[in-house]
Amino acid sequence: MILAVVSKTAMLFLILIIGVIARLCGVIDAASTKKLSALLVNVTQPLLIIDSFQMPYSGEKVIFGLKVLLASAILHCSVALISYGVFKVEKRMEQKKVWEFALIFGNCAFLGYPVLEAVFANPGGENPGIFYGAFYTLIFNVFIWTYGVALLQRGRPDSRESNNWRKIFLNIGVIACVIGFLFFLLKINLPPIIGDAVTMVGN
Repeated sequence: MILAVVSKTAMLFLILIIGVIARLCGVIDAASTKKLSALLVNVTQPLLIIDSFQMPYSGEKVIFGLKVLLASAILHCSVALISYGVFKVEKRMEQKKVWEFALIFGNCAFLGYPVLEAVFANPGGENPGIFYGAFYTLIFNVFIWTYGVALLQRGRPDSRESNNWRKIFLNIGVIACVIGFLFFLLKINLPPIIGDAVTMVGN
């Protein structure tokens, strides 16, 4: 398992190097980078999440997923408290906010999902890695649009304004998790043609 995780991490690092080289050679510019990021966040990643829920229903998986959900909530709250304590001595408010934010919120989806696939690898069988990862990122999305936004607004005149609840619960990541989970609970399997397309784009 350790070898599989190291292999996936090395693969992601190579992809990063390829991207840097492409940028230096002018193949990718700032505009295309933004478009590729939008494609990843709004199309491929949501389809990957939905595809991960296309497996036979299991009460054990639901219970474990809810445990992941709870663990994610506890982890984010704990790291938020730790980051506040670590950077409490920092007097420069703008830098303090950025450092706190960076410590709490990592790239748990793009970097985390491939690693989860490696950890839960099951040749010839279902891989629940991303299924469980979706429960984690559900809390991540809610937390980043509540505490994360409040953190970055700290010290500003409009910092007392309420959070945008639409962004919290109607962002594409949360919607994909809800749709996928409903398909899982209701035992809805996508038709082969649609399912194969979702799998291919998601991967």
